[in-house]
Amino acid sequence: DLLAALTGKEVAITGSLNGVVNATGKTDNPDVQLSLDLEGPTYNGVKMDHVYAMVTMKDWQIRIRQFLVQRGTYKGTIYGQAPFSAIFPKYEVGEDRNVNLKVNLSEAGLGVLPLLNPAITAGEGPLDGIVEITGPLDNLQAKGTVSVTNGSLTFKGVKKPLERISGSMILSGQAGTINFSGQMGKGTATVKGEADWTGGPLHTYHLEANSNGLEMDSAYFKGPLDAQISITSGQELPLIKGILDLHDVTMDIPLVFASEESDFDASLDVEVKAGKNVRFY
Repeated sequence: DLLAALTGKEVAITGSLNGVVNATGKTDNPDVQLSLDLEGPTYNGVKMDHVYAMVTMKDWQIRIRQFLVQRGTYKGTIYGQAPFSAIFPKYEVGEDRNVNLKVNLSEAGLGVLPLLNPAITAGEGPLDGIVEITGPLDNLQAKGTVSVTNGSLTFKGVKKPLERISGSMILSGQAGTINFSGQMGKGTATVKGEADWTGGPLHTYHLEANSNGLEMDSAYFKGPLDAQISITSGQELPLIKGILDLHDVTMDIPLVFASEESDFDASLDVEVKAGKNVRFY
């Protein structure tokens, strides 16, 4: 209930919580010391072993002495400081708008991804890297590298995992690049891209995803997936462009997918080639 009040949305977290909160001063500018220890929490249906936070706040600047998330042998930590409104944007308070955070993923793993996206049901394999986030809220910089070697991801409704995932994300201030590859069955996939947020929000980006014989097996698509798809920023809408080369596949597109509205608007220029043994239901 507290997180819902602060964030303005429902946050479903379960687990055993122990903590101490000490607040002094005026209500319009309190001094806060907070220590929380959450054992066996579950978020987005994903169970973690341990979440620990030691945080103080003065002049609406949150100082994170330690924030640790642990799952199995993997753990990630965050240190530094950020304005209250950076974490809880519902509240515009405080004069200092600067962020100085260090995210340490040198002992983390892909198992954190299901916490961020419910379409990913499982992740295995180590992450490595440190990212530093600095600057004012409206003009942030991020520097560092995050890499993965021989990882795997399992997606909701897809029988085979995406395996042998390797690659990196490189952040160089107000720009970044990604380059990853993986394998599903005997087929392969690559994702690469670049983005730029110089001067404020993300405004320029280009992402390419290519697959060659990716062995998809789900309720809606079964067979090899050959595709070259790109997403590029535009003046008004992003452009999704590419080619789907279909052969030896069975497809079942439910009516709910065909009629469902999406929050993502984009221009579409995708060529679909239907070869031999393509069946629609």
